[in-house]
Amino acid sequence: MKPNGDFAAVAIRLAAALAGTSSLKEGLRLCLKAALSASGLDSGGIYVLDPTSRTLRLEVHMGVTPAFGRSQKRQLVGVPYYAAVMRGRPIYFRGPDSLAKTNIPASHAVRSEGLKTAAIIPVLAHKRVVACLNLASHTRGTIPASSRRALTAVAAQIGQALLRLQAETAVRQSEEKYRKLFNDADHAVGLADAETGLLLDANAKMAEISGYSVKELRGMHQSRIHPPAETAKYGKMFQSRIRRGTSVATRGLIHRKDGRDVPVEISSSLIRWGGRRMLLGYFRDMTEHNRAEKRQARSRAELRRMASRLAEIQENERRRIACELHDDVGQEMAGLALALKKLRHDMPAGHRAGARLNTSIRRLEELTGRIRAVIADLRPPLLDDYGLPATLEWIAGEFSRRGGVPVKTWIEEDIPRLPSLAEIALVRIAGEALANIRRHARATQVVLSLEADKDKIRLMVKDDGVGFGLEKTRRAAASRHWGLSIMKERAEGAGGRFRIDSAPGKGTQILVEVPR
Repeated sequence: MKPNGDFAAVAIRLAAALAGTSSLKEGLRLCLKAALSASGLDSGGIYVLDPTSRTLRLEVHMGVTPAFGRSQKRQLVGVPYYAAVMRGRPIYFRGPDSLAKTNIPASHAVRSEGLKTAAIIPVLAHKRVVACLNLASHTRGTIPASSRRALTAVAAQIGQALLRLQAETAVRQSEEKYRKLFNDADHAVGLADAETGLLLDANAKMAEISGYSVKELRGMHQSRIHPPAETAKYGKMFQSRIRRGTSVATRGLIHRKDGRDVPVEISSSLIRWGGRRMLLGYFRDMTEHNRAEKRQARSRAELRRMASRLAEIQENERRRIACELHDDVGQEMAGLALALKKLRHDMPAGHRAGARLNTSIRRLEELTGRIRAVIADLRPPLLDDYGLPATLEWIAGEFSRRGGVPVKTWIEEDIPRLPSLAEIALVRIAGEALANIRRHARATQVVLSLEADKDKIRLMVKDDGVGFGLEKTRRAAASRHWGLSIMKERAEGAGGRFRIDSAPGKGTQILVEVPR
């Protein structure tokens, strides 16, 4: 191959050819071809520096056998000659003897390939070596000075082209990665200009959820994919978050092309892309989720209805048992007590059976007291006749008398009568709360209050005991906390709310609100 003396023409043709390609391989191939044309040499390759491994990787080669190309695939920057080249110094080999003495390329490969002369030209960009231009000849023994000048000029072009092509390749790979992530996302994704509100891109999931094609979505104003009634709300929300630079997480609707509205969960964040502010939005179809929530809500409502019915049945049964104990067993025991007392009265003084009779009467009175306590637990005797305030006063008094812990009561007198289920729920919750205090709290004082608002009745039971950690209690097995669960179910079954506040060493407060 003869050298091309018109180096300027070679450089111009190379620049024009490079401007028309964005492929790194193709660009390096054009550079190598121009270098061979300008120098008159017949073979060569371009090595690109891998900054991570500090090795030179052969990207393109021409004019050598495939076996030689494979043997020279990588070069270490620290070996002789290449170390000098990495400092910016070109290396020229004078004749086959000089070339054969080197190990770059390896001597046996050089002899096998039949190379007679070679050159290693550093390729610089921003004053750093980024590649090497390796050229050789199978026929010529030297590289003239004119060819060396041409190679230096071509190497400079290679450096600039390499930087541009690497940057474009990186951008293209980044875009391809972004495109793959964008298109393969599990949720609908849209990219909109933050200033104009125009959709710049959307994935297939977005097209599916909106009913528009991806092509139709591109260039569409984002307000068109929301119901008209919600467009202003979203606009204000996004603009507010954009000014503060924060992300948006909300629930809303997508207005489909066919006119239907699809419930979605929206997560949108402000990003910069190509120097512009963009809104990247993720839209999760909540249709099935909402249906599941509605099914769960219906199930919970049905469970509450069943629990309320069960509580009602239970209270009726308690009332029946309490009545039977009072009317039948209680009356019989009262009659038996009177009979025994009359027998003792009629018995002669000093009769030997008198002591045993007195013991029997005492035991009968104790048993009668226990039965009355059972009746009171089954159905508070004051509730039906005197109402909730009097019943709670009686429960607090019984607790103080039995447990020895004083109870302060703050109970409004003019509390209106509530539905039976609500009154029973409040009585049972108060009783359960006091029982828990007796068993666990180690309290010295208890406060029980009952007050009315215009739309609800509020019961509070508070102690100054040891308290407990709520999170630990929630994580514990449910079987260990049936009392709390039952109180909560009773309150919710009566259409009310149940709240408990506690902390280790700070006592416990139970608050129940039911509608009046």
